[in-house]
Amino acid sequence: MIVERANVEDAEEILALQRLAYQSEAAIYGDYMIPPLTQTLEEIRADFDEQVFLKASVGGRIVGSVRAHVREGTCFVGRLIVHPDLQNRGIGTGLLNELERIVPALETFSDVERFELFTGSRSEKNLYLYQKLGYKIFRSEELTEKVTLMFLEKHRESNLKVACVAAILWNAQGHILLQQRDDPDVPFAGYWTLPGGKVEDGETPGEAMTRELVEEIEFETPLDLWRVYERPSRSGSITVVQYVYTGQIDVPISGLAVNEGQALRYCAPSEIRRLSIAYGFDSLLTEYFDGAAAGKKL
Repeated sequence: MIVERANVEDAEEILALQRLAYQSEAAIYGDYMIPPLTQTLEEIRADFDEQVFLKASVGGRIVGSVRAHVREGTCFVGRLIVHPDLQNRGIGTGLLNELERIVPALETFSDVERFELFTGSRSEKNLYLYQKLGYKIFRSEELTEKVTLMFLEKHRESNLKVACVAAILWNAQGHILLQQRDDPDVPFAGYWTLPGGKVEDGETPGEAMTRELVEEIEFETPLDLWRVYERPSRSGSITVVQYVYTGQIDVPISGLAVNEGQALRYCAPSEIRRLSIAYGFDSLLTEYFDGAAAGKKL
């Protein structure tokens, strides 16, 4: 079994599986008009714009799926489905475990503190699975005389560490390249930051830094590791191991791609305190500029 990110091209196959998997739920509650059975292909395709989808595949066929979206530090898990002929084989467990691992590792969702999901009070198999995996019931909601929803939550472990990279790229004038964040749903939207991101599985920090520069601004340059330190995530639930690289850049802003964020700019030392800079990098840049002014080799 392979569990991995799904994309919108998988929507039709996932929807067909969803309609098959939810037949048993519809039978329990005597209602075959529940949303998972009436969702259209256009609707599920639209969901891919707002949610993370995972799929479990066996022999190239999708046999399970789960999706989630994040709001205010909570990852809302939805529609965990497994093919009826393949249930009780660990597919659902594998999907949930991978979701809990991968979602906080995404840059836009790095401040996830808890996971939340719901199921019907009479869906005994679902309740058993979720509670076995560490979810606890924290409230219920009566929808109709026949249907009561049970809401379950699971808090993240607080000792998780995530490796991230950032680059201080300086030009001939001694100015630093900054990138402005744009997505309103990510932490520090509108703030300025250094190019960089998370270290992916199987990468070294140096490889990750090179990849991020190519992906974000389509630029490559020799890099030197300058600092490694730990900092808390914005929520405090994750420890970020931050690798900071330095390198020279001799390209004007007009010659760089803006594949991530909304803008690029060069920043002089005198401008640091006037800008809103994310992740505490303002202190880092002040230290860098102070060292450069003192004639230290950075």
